[in-house]
Amino acid sequence: MKLDTAYRLLSHPFYLDVGKGNDAALLVGCGRSGTSWLGDLLCFPRSIRSVFEPLGSHVGGRPMSLVDTYSAPDAEDAEAYRFLSDVFAGNFRHWWTDLDNKSHFCVYRRRVIKEIRLMMGLDWIRQNFPALKIILVLRHPVMVAKSQMRGGWPDLLDSFLSQEILVANYLSDHVSFIEELTDPFSRKVAKVCIEMSCVLSALSPVGGKVVFYEDLIRDPEDCLNSINTFLGWDFDEKVLSIIGRRSSKTNMAVPAEDRLLKNQKERDQVYEIIKRFGLSRVYNKTPFPDEGFDLSNWGD
Repeated sequence: MKLDTAYRLLSHPFYLDVGKGNDAALLVGCGRSGTSWLGDLLCFPRSIRSVFEPLGSHVGGRPMSLVDTYSAPDAEDAEAYRFLSDVFAGNFRHWWTDLDNKSHFCVYRRRVIKEIRLMMGLDWIRQNFPALKIILVLRHPVMVAKSQMRGGWPDLLDSFLSQEILVANYLSDHVSFIEELTDPFSRKVAKVCIEMSCVLSALSPVGGKVVFYEDLIRDPEDCLNSINTFLGWDFDEKVLSIIGRRSSKTNMAVPAEDRLLKNQKERDQVYEIIKRFGLSRVYNKTPFPDEGFDLSNWGD
């Protein structure tokens, strides 16, 4: 047995997850939007289990049909359904998904499943798990794109355009525009906007909880209280004592996005992308979201 494998097994927490499927919350958002930090805060109570990125590359047997891939609501996918049913019901365990569960001999009654690779699969998730409570974290597309650029995240635009159902349902009017984007940063902004637009379209008819990263920074108590009310869970005010301890994966700064754009030409192109995919209804030319944003009106 390799030493790293032995270490993972020995350090793996021993716990019971006695909750049911309706005791789960799915936390989604673009990579680098603050999902890890929010997940840490929601899982502060010892009774809430963190399930960290079950579709991550470290997890064997993950259904690739849902990894950064659009799936139509009526698509038949028994493998994905079985896998996610186990995850949502608390029956799935893996050293990777339990990374953030440091306490041993815990009894968990609820769980938060944090996943950044399901953004394109929310239409299918909603159809197959209608009772699942979903929390969506949004952060300004410029900030997300810049953070992904610094981290060397892959360019998925060509992958998006190769998905026929995704193009037919969401991108048919934008194919030529996307194909003409050559600048790496503009392509990253477009990729982020497509993900945000798709997930908002999936949640708008049925509801979900939208959390803005910028609001979480400005007023974490109000945001966390609102999320727990949505979930029907008790709000543990003790979590406020760890607000400053951000996730190592999250940058808490909210600088004006114009400082990150090189010149007026780049600003114009970026905001053309944001407007084209409807995100100007959420984020315009300020670093903060529109206070009047209403998820239920997204599809209008």
